[in-house]
Amino acid sequence: SIRKGPRDGAIAVVAGARSALGEQAFRLRSGMAPQWRGIARPAPEAPGVPFSVWDRWPVRTVPPAPAAFDVLAIVTTYNEESIVDQTLSRLTRGGVRVHVIDNWSTDGTASVVERPRGGGAVTMERFPPAGPELHFALEPLLRRVSEAAHASGADWVVHHDCDEIHESAWPGISLRQGLYALDRWGFNCVDHTVAEFRPVAESWRPGDDLATGFTWFEFGPAPAHFTLLRAWKPQPDPVSNAESGGHSVEFPGRRVFPYKFV
Repeated sequence: SIRKGPRDGAIAVVAGARSALGEQAFRLRSGMAPQWRGIARPAPEAPGVPFSVWDRWPVRTVPPAPAAFDVLAIVTTYNEESIVDQTLSRLTRGGVRVHVIDNWSTDGTASVVERPRGGGAVTMERFPPAGPELHFALEPLLRRVSEAAHASGADWVVHHDCDEIHESAWPGISLRQGLYALDRWGFNCVDHTVAEFRPVAESWRPGDDLATGFTWFEFGPAPAHFTLLRAWKPQPDPVSNAESGGHSVEFPGRRVFPYKFV
């Protein structure tokens, strides 16, 4: 079957095993390359049907992102002292620049953010600039995220909560490299699916690795967990994100990549 993407016939799901010659013929005819292979089963014990997913975006043929390719993560924080260092270190190790917008945390979050950190630049601002307010105001914070993204000069921006780990759509391809591939292919926005890892025992302690410390996950029950357009290429005008509660950036000419990031 062919799924219509931003370009007609952009994704093909091919059922059944094919010979190397048959795959080569399909590659030449379609202009696509195989991305995933698997076995489809209606139940674990049932016999499977081999399938492959083909598309026009062979990510491993894209050259490494150049040093000048600038990805900025805007990380919003409030009382994240126990996890913020890991989140920032993971991003900077991946070549991602970070700007923290802290909502006047009352714990040691700001002190942790301000620690010297090798591997990449981290900046921070407090919001609102006049000082803490009695009630949390989401809409002004989201407008500030949009303003900071627009003024950043970055090639791509990711709106990143402190308790998130963002992954590309491909195993072994970094977030930064994945965004560079999308940039080369002419897309300017990324959707995400949330996999929510919940604690099942009181075993995690501050300092434990966030990526391996939680074993089990579930997909969220809310539609918003499957529509999170929170990575984008800055546009001539600031994007609109406050109206959706930060779940979807809106701008003219938006081209969303068909595969979800996680």
